[in-house]
Amino acid sequence: MRRKQTLRDVSDDPSAIVRFVRAVKYAMFLRSTLTMVITVLVGCAYPVYGSYKALASNDREKQQSWLTYWVLFGVYHVLEVLVWPILRYLPFYYEIKLLVLVAMIHPKTDFAGKVYRKYVKSILAASEKTIDSNLDRAHSKLRPHLDVAADKVNIHLDKVLNSGPVATTNGTANGHHYGVPNGHPETKKVS
Repeated sequence: MRRKQTLRDVSDDPSAIVRFVRAVKYAMFLRSTLTMVITVLVGCAYPVYGSYKALASNDREKQQSWLTYWVLFGVYHVLEVLVWPILRYLPFYYEIKLLVLVAMIHPKTDFAGKVYRKYVKSILAASEKTIDSNLDRAHSKLRPHLDVAADKVNIHLDKVLNSGPVATTNGTANGHHYGVPNGHPETKKVS
């Protein structure tokens, strides 16, 4: 008759310890992965649909609410990226993030609105001129490059979607400088 294994027997068996550690790591991985998926659904998928519904209904209050959510979500994401080296060691981080996102979404808490009005709005308002100046400067330097990139994207989207030529930023369709000369059989002028 086989005797029941005790904790002492298991601790003396290195392979049992390894199996136990692997099982714990696997369980933690599954928990964090599941929580991460739920966090993406709650934090992104649901707000995308809610924003769509608000835009479709032309309800200014809902639009403002969702726009406030997205501003705060963006701030949260930027901060999360900046402090990720610390956050990744925080136990139950995704569970905490999920609670914060639910609070930001739920209309009864108005958490997003409160945080926006108390912190984000005042910080952005105080820095608005500096931010605008830097954005204008960056925009003027990057504009030619962004226009070229946008033209290339439009041409490739046109080919992928097969919906006719897409107008480029310089007013042409499938411009000559991309190796597809105007007048090419696949190219039509866009008016």
